[in-house]
Amino acid sequence: MKLAIEWPTTRRGWTKEILQSALLVALCISVHGCLASRVWHLVGPSMLPTLPDGCIMVVWWSSWDIERGDIVILTGKDQITKEPEEWCKRVVGLPGETIEIRPGGDSVLINGEPLSEPYLPGGKFDVGFYKTGKWTLGPDEYFVMGDNRDVSYDSRFCGPIKLDQIVLILDTWWVF
Repeated sequence: MKLAIEWPTTRRGWTKEILQSALLVALCISVHGCLASRVWHLVGPSMLPTLPDGCIMVVWWSSWDIERGDIVILTGKDQITKEPEEWCKRVVGLPGETIEIRPGGDSVLINGEPLSEPYLPGGKFDVGFYKTGKWTLGPDEYFVMGDNRDVSYDSRFCGPIKLDQIVLILDTWWVF
């Protein structure tokens, strides 16, 4: 048996192929969405360069095993109105750890050791005049930061977040 792919030769044929493909993708997302996905719109540049401002993501997640380096969507409070809103940040510190950011430093210390952050440009950030300090995390607390540290409102300003604030962990995502 010989299989051959026949490509459309007319505009109508191509339109039909594109519509069928789009319908198949939408169906797959819908079915998978019922299981473990969500569409999420990122507003703000705090996760640059990893995730662009304004991107729309189809997000899949698979477990609640939170690890350092995971990107999470969490519920925080607006800086001005204090109304709840969802943020997208990276997990930097885990329960029981001590996080330290020193003035003039260029890295985050976890229990006194520099944190390797290959997702940051150059693997480090300039603390500059931004919030420094030392935080010891409780048994259900996490320290989160945006990848674009210069503009990110994160645990440096609002403190550690609780496990129940985490809405989902990004396991796989497509950015549109």
